[in-house]
Amino acid sequence: MPEINHQADADSLNKLEAPLRTVQQASGVNNDEDMRTYNILLLGQTQSGKTTFLEGIRRYVDPLCAVDTQAIGNGHSSTTQEVYSKTVETDLAEYRLLDMATPSTLNPMQYVFFQPQDNTAGREIDSAELFGGDALHYQRLFSRLDDLRVLQKGTSDEKRCRLCILDTPGLDDTDGRDVNNVAKIVEALSSSRSVHLVLIMIATTTPLTPELRSTLRTYADIFSEMKGLMAFVHTKCDYRFQHSSDQQHRDFKRDRILDLEATMGRRIPSFFIDCNLKEYLPAPTYLRQRSIRSILQLAKFNVAVPLRRMQLCKTQKMVDVDQTILDQYQAKLEAILKQASRTDQAITAKESEITAVQYAIRELEENLSTINTDHLELVYEERFDEGWDILARREEVELESPTLDYAIDHMEVLEHAIGVKEQVGGVGCRSLRVRFKRNFCRDGLYHVKLYVKRCNMNRREIMVKQGELSRYQSHLAELVEAQQKLLDGGDPHTEGGILASRKQLKAELNLYMDMISRASRQTLHLKLFKALADADVYKGNFSECVKKAAEFYLKYVPEEGDEVPLRPLSTLVSRVSTNVEREP
Repeated sequence: MPEINHQADADSLNKLEAPLRTVQQASGVNNDEDMRTYNILLLGQTQSGKTTFLEGIRRYVDPLCAVDTQAIGNGHSSTTQEVYSKTVETDLAEYRLLDMATPSTLNPMQYVFFQPQDNTAGREIDSAELFGGDALHYQRLFSRLDDLRVLQKGTSDEKRCRLCILDTPGLDDTDGRDVNNVAKIVEALSSSRSVHLVLIMIATTTPLTPELRSTLRTYADIFSEMKGLMAFVHTKCDYRFQHSSDQQHRDFKRDRILDLEATMGRRIPSFFIDCNLKEYLPAPTYLRQRSIRSILQLAKFNVAVPLRRMQLCKTQKMVDVDQTILDQYQAKLEAILKQASRTDQAITAKESEITAVQYAIRELEENLSTINTDHLELVYEERFDEGWDILARREEVELESPTLDYAIDHMEVLEHAIGVKEQVGGVGCRSLRVRFKRNFCRDGLYHVKLYVKRCNMNRREIMVKQGELSRYQSHLAELVEAQQKLLDGGDPHTEGGILASRKQLKAELNLYMDMISRASRQTLHLKLFKALADADVYKGNFSECVKKAAEFYLKYVPEEGDEVPLRPLSTLVSRVSTNVEREP
């Protein structure tokens, strides 16, 4: 990514900002109480253009702002080692490209198609003119400087809001600090109530290697609860080669989108952008501002994901380490049961069975607390985004979702210059079919997202787990009753020593079951994930990591809300006994 050197490139920097000094800032009342904040997370490999894109957002909001050149990498190594955020205020203003050499009254396209006029000195170059001609005409517009201006519209249809953008280290960091980098992201998110948009940055100059595909799947796995917020931003895409007649560019975009769909298992919206902030020509500057606006609109369009009780999936290294711990402690559990004295073996076996059922109940309650909620899950997404040009025929488009196993609970639609002819299904139905047509000589957009409540999506699984929970609770009451009969038949002369031994055994059983339950989970609460990273558990070779992880789990005491607590046996048994008595 090009880097601006303020000292060496002072002359070029003046040229860069000169055409932008005519940009007019949109006016608006700054009412902090009414202003909403939208949190945007930037993910991507080292040198994928995350920091440059963030600076591009700042330039979109304020075209006269100075670019933070120290934050932008040098093209070889990442400069972002920590997660840091920048907050901007914007009304998502639209930008216009004006031909100052031609009076605005001579734009026949605006009169013919009833586009609004204003009193600016120049004629607006709209999509019809920018993309409607041949490639030579397109290149000529790109090379024009003195008689073209990029202006911001004085008013906006969008409410003014705050955008908090989190820039993150690359998750394929060469020093292997993926777990710690994810933890830094978690720490940054902890002060936010929710996330609204997750942008995965990919440089168009970077091929989709097996390593990159693996990284992308890692994003999808670790941040699986944010899957409905994801969009790809393809950076370093030269606007000069984006005319519709450029077959090579069209083929690249088509193939890249299809490859990503195969990698991620579903279609995720893609945006292609040139974030060359050193570019001072008006036409590419206008296209960059327009692209950034389209991307930022998604933050307000998406259904936010609340961070309370959100979980992250373990990385592959965490899974491998925890599997070793799981094997070790299952072997320890079997070993202490074999060491029990013969006279007390029956009671020991019953005690271990009771402990196992207690933890099985906790794991079921933990799982139900995650899936039996009203949180909305994205089940279908489709985006039709077509710019006006000679090759884009104005035909009817039909989008149809697959038939779901459950009814749609919520639907979001973002549309522009689209005439909907027919809509069948939607909220309350199990599918959606919509037929529409792009308005004549306009850029058309139709973006739809279908959501289902998590409790409705997992209804069958919830019923199965609730049935299992009820059976475990009843079984627990039976086990406790059977244990009491064994205790009542014990030798009173030796009971004191045996009782102390049983307490020690119970403590060891609980300890081992704690280790087994945490090591066997595929997801972790945000606080636990961060605590593991802060302790540098996964730094070093594999055997060191296993040792450190085991020591961590032995000492870890979850805070309130981190996980469902292990209920005292007396509470479980009394509740179960009451339920059993009420059964006919």
